[in-house]
Amino acid sequence: MRKNDGELLVEKGSFHATQQELRALEDQNWIGSPVVNVFGQMLMLEQKKLIETISRHHFPTYFGEKIAKGSTKGIQDLECFYSLEKLHYNLTQCELLFIPICLDKHWFLYVINLKDQRLHILDSMRGENTPHQHMTTKIVDTCERILTLLNEGKMISISKWSLDRPQLPLQANSHDCGVFMLKFMDCWNGKLTENFSQDDIVFFRKKIQEDLMLFSRNNAKKKTSIKY
Repeated sequence: MRKNDGELLVEKGSFHATQQELRALEDQNWIGSPVVNVFGQMLMLEQKKLIETISRHHFPTYFGEKIAKGSTKGIQDLECFYSLEKLHYNLTQCELLFIPICLDKHWFLYVINLKDQRLHILDSMRGENTPHQHMTTKIVDTCERILTLLNEGKMISISKWSLDRPQLPLQANSHDCGVFMLKFMDCWNGKLTENFSQDDIVFFRKKIQEDLMLFSRNNAKKKTSIKY
């Protein structure tokens, strides 16, 4: 372990990342949940600063993990992720809900498009063998029940919506899935708002790292520049 690897460099709300965790954005490293979570928080805080509301909600990775493991007895066990008291807004009023998932060390993204009533699966390693089907059923069932509860019992039937697996930029290796997913989180509004490819990933890694470090709402008590 390098000196200061455990130093807290990014802190946004209840999420944080250490120097070691941020260093995963360098070179060809696989990124973990801390980076995904602080990036999602940054996107929401930037959004709120611009338009004073949240129309694009990013669930933390723990939400998808609990659903994938089947470790909850019901949606009540997930209340901390959707309660009005915690979020201060109703998820049913959002346009897009982003749910990052990691299965077998591979990151991909579900997007519940409440505005257009579609479910998107955004995956940089698109193929017939990707483990979406079983996971999709769990995600749809859980989110359908949560949103219906928040909608005062009026059914929001995600299971009847169109399932969209769009053609997206593909990764050319086994370790860049998380960086692709972060770009999808940033650039998806029903379609990609920015064209990019594997060749851009080195630049994206550096930019994401810098953006997280320099973000004005970073509450880490001590900030240390990362050398590239």
